[in-house]
Amino acid sequence: MVKHRSAGRKASSILPSSYRDPSGSVFAHEGAIYRVIYEPYRTCYERLMGSGLYASLTEKGLLLNHQELGKIAIPLPEPLRAGTHAGRVFRVIRPTTIPFISYPYEWSFSQLKDAALTTLDIALESLEFGMVLKDASPFNTQFFLGKPVHVDTLSFEFYQEGEPWVAYRQFCEGFLGPLVLAATADARLLRLSATHLNGIPLDLVSRLLPLTAKLKSGILIHILAHAKSQKRYADRPLPTLKRGLRKIEFQALLMNLKKTVLGLKPGTSESFWDSYYTRFRYSANAQGSKERIVRTLLEKIKGRVVWDLGANLGVYSRIAAEHAALVVAMDMDVVSIDSMYRTCRQQGEKRILPLVMDLTNPSPSIGWNQEERLSLLDRGPADSVLALALLHHLAISSNVPMFMIAKFLKRICRSSLIVEFVSPGDPQVTRMLERRKDGVPDYTRESFEQAFQKYFTLRSVASVRDTRRAIYHFSTKA
Repeated sequence: MVKHRSAGRKASSILPSSYRDPSGSVFAHEGAIYRVIYEPYRTCYERLMGSGLYASLTEKGLLLNHQELGKIAIPLPEPLRAGTHAGRVFRVIRPTTIPFISYPYEWSFSQLKDAALTTLDIALESLEFGMVLKDASPFNTQFFLGKPVHVDTLSFEFYQEGEPWVAYRQFCEGFLGPLVLAATADARLLRLSATHLNGIPLDLVSRLLPLTAKLKSGILIHILAHAKSQKRYADRPLPTLKRGLRKIEFQALLMNLKKTVLGLKPGTSESFWDSYYTRFRYSANAQGSKERIVRTLLEKIKGRVVWDLGANLGVYSRIAAEHAALVVAMDMDVVSIDSMYRTCRQQGEKRILPLVMDLTNPSPSIGWNQEERLSLLDRGPADSVLALALLHHLAISSNVPMFMIAKFLKRICRSSLIVEFVSPGDPQVTRMLERRKDGVPDYTRESFEQAFQKYFTLRSVASVRDTRRAIYHFSTKA
């Protein structure tokens, strides 16, 4: 399934993120992830596997596949052997490993949109096999080989004619609301999902929407009317809320949601890097020189997992992907990350995972007991890290001392670091320094080398032609 910070422990341990599911638990053992299925879910699981739904979904790449294991194939965590769930274990499965776990608040608009469409396609497919998707949380989706895939095998239950879709509100708050805000107001509002882990409340979405968006039929039905309905029936007993849906009406609801999602387009905001590169453009010689230096180093290093920090539009992420199994490309600019994702999707690139990430405020550990969703740092380290054209932004624009930058990079880098230093004489850096009346005294080549050699061993330095820039290759000290 997915890697977790506890996955490296030899003893079995239940993952904190799986506490919500009464049908099973996820646990780690000797670097692998397993899912336990409890007896009460037996009939649903057997229907999933025996009806053809599992085969259909996995063949289409919509659901993560798994391997079935015997109960005693591996030692179960203590709570499953002697605690509340002792004697309730029906089956243990081992899902395919996803090398890097990401969260909805780190995705771009198009990533969340594709994940929403995947969820709706699964819900529609489930109905054809007599089942219903009971859990439509975006946290049940991960990006694997360039595409969104549903990872919760226990999200399916028997379909009963006339029952409402139990996951309708969850889908609207977790997927549709954030997408509508991003498409009609500002894509940066997608980060609200980090504050509202169960989905952005629809009354809040309604208040944030511009008037023109409220007039569109899909938004009117699934956001505004839905929010009013929630408020109207909030204090009524549950039986009065039941409004039956015939199968054809259920399918129509899902198709209308799909039509609404498909109709949403990314906002027209300009990427920060578009105007940036217009002002500070490399010459062809400089660009070619830098690409050759980076490609040569990556060929030599051969890191399996590479993090490209400040990836911009992904030029060097694509070079890294020529030699790595996975490149996690991070940038704080939501428009650039969305553009990169759409380019990767169009080109069939399976080894790059673009994520929206502000390195001065990276994703923290959040959720119950601050363990439910992992911080960026807890999902590292990477084998290799690229930090190109990044240091001057952190040191000058964000006022982060050089020694703290070096310490941070040491924490997320297991083996090799490729970092670019842009000298103070560079036109871009000169302009940035002019805006800092108080100055940045430690932004010198000497301070940079001194700070970094405390945590890394210098392997090589190569100057970029026609520039005041240099590419450093460091290896991490033990």
